[in-house]
Amino acid sequence: GRRLLIVGTCYRMEIHAGRQADQFVEAPAQVSQDELTAFEQLQDEFRLPPRYGAPNTDSIFAMLYRRLPPARERLAAGVSSEARATESVVRDRARRVPQPSTGLPEIAEQLIDLGIVSRTSQVFQEEETLAAVGLDAAGRLIDYVMVAGRLNCAVPVNLVFRLLGHSGGLHQDQILYLLADLDLFRWQEDEEGSDFLIAPRIQLEAELVCRRRLTLGQEIERLLALIGSVRSGVDRRVERSFLLDLLFRIDRNGPRKEAYRSGYLRFADALKKLREHNRISDPDLVLRECVFRRRAVRQSQSDGDADRTDDARLAILDEARDTIEETLREIEDERSPVSRRTKQSLFAERSAIYGYLAVQRAQSGAGEGFWSDYLAARAASERAIGLGRNSHPIDIALWTGGDVLKWRKDDLSDAQRAEVLADLYTTMDVADDVFRVKERSVRVPRDLQEGGDPDEGLAALDQKARYLERRSRVACVMGDAKLSDDTLAELECIAPAAATFLIARRRAEHVDMSEPPFDDRTREIAATAASYISSRDAEITLDDRCQRLLLRLRWAEATGERLMFNQRGRTSVETDTCIFLREIVSALNEQAGADARNRERFLEAVLSWLLKDANRASEIWRSLSQDTEYEDRSRVVRWLVATDESGTPRQFRGRVEKRGEEDWWIRVEGIARQIRVLARDFPNDALAHGRELRGFGIAFNYIGPIADPLSRPVRRW
Repeated sequence: GRRLLIVGTCYRMEIHAGRQADQFVEAPAQVSQDELTAFEQLQDEFRLPPRYGAPNTDSIFAMLYRRLPPARERLAAGVSSEARATESVVRDRARRVPQPSTGLPEIAEQLIDLGIVSRTSQVFQEEETLAAVGLDAAGRLIDYVMVAGRLNCAVPVNLVFRLLGHSGGLHQDQILYLLADLDLFRWQEDEEGSDFLIAPRIQLEAELVCRRRLTLGQEIERLLALIGSVRSGVDRRVERSFLLDLLFRIDRNGPRKEAYRSGYLRFADALKKLREHNRISDPDLVLRECVFRRRAVRQSQSDGDADRTDDARLAILDEARDTIEETLREIEDERSPVSRRTKQSLFAERSAIYGYLAVQRAQSGAGEGFWSDYLAARAASERAIGLGRNSHPIDIALWTGGDVLKWRKDDLSDAQRAEVLADLYTTMDVADDVFRVKERSVRVPRDLQEGGDPDEGLAALDQKARYLERRSRVACVMGDAKLSDDTLAELECIAPAAATFLIARRRAEHVDMSEPPFDDRTREIAATAASYISSRDAEITLDDRCQRLLLRLRWAEATGERLMFNQRGRTSVETDTCIFLREIVSALNEQAGADARNRERFLEAVLSWLLKDANRASEIWRSLSQDTEYEDRSRVVRWLVATDESGTPRQFRGRVEKRGEEDWWIRVEGIARQIRVLARDFPNDALAHGRELRGFGIAFNYIGPIADPLSRPVRRW
């Protein structure tokens, strides 16, 4: 008649029907603020190691692991033991998995009822030797989930069981039977609710389990298996998303940095096999394949891999080049659908591959072969830069030209050096505009202001810092390779376009060094340098480098400002000047075709509007607005404003029209078409249909002309 109370602990249990929940006391996995405060007091009381700051997770396990270094070994051993226990449970359950409760053919149900067929089945083969070392199906299941979970990737359940030998997958009831009540795992649904994914409890536990169970080579093997088991199809979009996420995270920009660098080439080969044998044709996967091949070449150089010769590295790059060229041809022929962002990345990667080829051959002293690769890299970078405001192709163009000068400056002819220098100066001019390098004041990006995304703002600052560092290194190389005035004069006959660009740029150095608004002397220097370019032969002035320099110089001469350097910049009022400037940007856009730069398309639209060619301006703005939506955050920036002869914004008057809910337009006197007006720009004025506004300006962004309050109250009648 005595009562015995047994107190014990176990891993978290699901409370099933028939069990009383009040018989169990659960320690929550999340740490509360009160618990954290009490733990800090305990640290102080027992003089434990100093605190490491606020935890970036609410997991009690992660908090204890990070704040109690002496306990780390026991914590790691505990979660590793739990993984082994889970493996044993899965192995035991796999011997007797019930048949699905639904979906069986009628004859199968009858055979089961007669006892001819068992109601349970064995889903994994018995592998006693492998089970002893955790390499059987149950052990590999743990490995696959933990290797991906270490990278914070949840794995599609069907993909895992396909890897374990079930090509058709298991029924949902069978999967639930195998993995039910196993607290080591967490379940997720994909965004559409059509598939299940499995992940570890927290990323830290997955990392500790991997450290205990797998070597780096074994981790790479598990990753290769996950990559190779992906299949395509409408019902397998979750697998594609998983694969892209996984590939990004095993790259050097992922959470483990370059830990998997020894497997880069094998990752690329696995993606090639998916493309060629499994017929998975996906531009995003091709991009990752080529990136891994280029990474493999870089890794072998930095690690001093003597087993990989220069010829072997060039062969890897050649294969990447052929792959990406074929993909781009399919995209151009509209045989392969692709997003604009992926297209930009593919063109940038192509320029990087050609750049690597040029630098590799330059370093190895492989004759003149590097020059053709450099020219190909230059053309690819030019096209990639034209597709959008992206710092990556700019960086590629800089290191390609800088490294070619560095390694072969004594072997380059004067004409070749002139071409490389002209390309570098042109690229730096573009980058200086993108990163606002010459601004006198240091402005905090909008992303860092109140209400913005701090991570994006910091990313913008980081990109600018990296560009300035790259520009500094390239400038040192360029300083060693500068051409004298006499050499430039001789080059006018050999490489006339490059020589013209360098001479004009040297003559306009004072303009680049001056702060706007420019004085009369600076504007005169800009005019002189521009006249030099215009005086050259027509075939020289058609060179895009010369055309863009001519555009900048004529703009400085006409407005006294740098082109689109700050918001609400001045515009020219002289009709002849606007016609001349529009001819330049029209020629650039026509020459670039579908790869015309957004900035130059915008300029053509503004100049057409100023010249009262409303149809042409509207056509350009319509396409530019569509192309930059969700792609270019600067599309809403009011880069230019209509100004008078003194550079002061012109003031307009017009009558408000309402086209829909919060859709306001204004019919401006003397202008053929209405322009948009935003109610938030005029907070002191209740916009209403038929009301007249006076004293507003007209600014321009990538969407079109827009009424601008000119930073002062607007009168209403």
